[in-house]
Amino acid sequence: MSEEVKDVKKEDVSSEVGKEFAKFLTEKGTVDEKGNTSLTLKNYREFLAGQGITKEILDKQAAVDAEVTNGIYRHGDEVVTKKVEELVKAGKKDEAKEVKTVTSITTPIGTRKVTIQSHKSYPVPGSDKRVDKVLVINDDYKTSRTVSKDMCKGYEDNLKKLLGLE
Repeated sequence: MSEEVKDVKKEDVSSEVGKEFAKFLTEKGTVDEKGNTSLTLKNYREFLAGQGITKEILDKQAAVDAEVTNGIYRHGDEVVTKKVEELVKAGKKDEAKEVKTVTSITTPIGTRKVTIQSHKSYPVPGSDKRVDKVLVINDDYKTSRTVSKDMCKGYEDNLKKLLGLE
C-alpha cells in the first residue's frame, strides 16, 4: 500500500463527518443504564466494511497498532526501570516511587500520550487504608485535531441551556 496518508486538520473536516457513525452507534451499540455505549468488534468491523475497509486492511492495522502500543509500553517501562534503579542505588527510594515518563506520539488525527509511573497509592473509600499499585499505565488519545470546534460549541450551548447555565 503506497498511498500517501493525508494529515487531517480541523479545517478539512466537514460538518457531516461523524454523523454516519453516530447513527450506526445508535442502531448497533449497547447503552447501559448510565448511558455508556459499547460496540462489539463484529459490529465495528461491519461499519468499516461498509466504508470499504477490508478485513486484510483491518488485520494489518491491528498488527501495526499492537507493534506501536507494545513498543511505547516497552520503551516507557525501560525508562522508568532505569531511573528507579539509579535512584534506589543512590538511596533515594522515596523519589524512586515518584518516577514517571510520558511518551507522546503525534498521529494524523491527534496525539497519543502514554504516561507510565513506577508507583501510585490510592485511598480505599471509607477507610484509612491505601492500595499501592506498581507500574501504572495511562494511555490517553486526544483526537482534537479532527473535531470541529463549531460542532462542539453547538452541543455545549445546548447543554448549557438544558442545565440552566446560560
